[in-house]
Amino acid sequence: KEKGYDEDDSPCGVYPEDIFKFCVENKIKFRMSFYDDEWKESLKIAPIMVLLTGDEEEFGLRNSHWVVLIERNKDYFTYYNPWYKKENEEYIKHIWYKDFHRYYTGIACQIL
Repeated sequence: KEKGYDEDDSPCGVYPEDIFKFCVENKIKFRMSFYDDEWKESLKIAPIMVLLTGDEEEFGLRNSHWVVLIERNKDYFTYYNPWYKKENEEYIKHIWYKDFHRYYTGIACQIL
């Protein structure tokens, strides 16, 4: 067990504090808080990493899962899923904004 990961977890993973610490130590400008009406405009500047949880099929129940938001259109977010299932190669996905808010942990990071 390292950094709190369970034995059966993937050997790859990162905690939010590791990302924020790296950005601070390397003087990289970043943002980690977004109001609901800011997502669309913020995504025009740069993608946003968000931590989602609660949908076992997509994001896992025990642990959270990072995805990268790339666009907000009307009622949906478009995102990249770095752990997509190789058999269907669906790494670009869409999520309804109400589902996004259901699974969103409140943790995000946008490199500015």
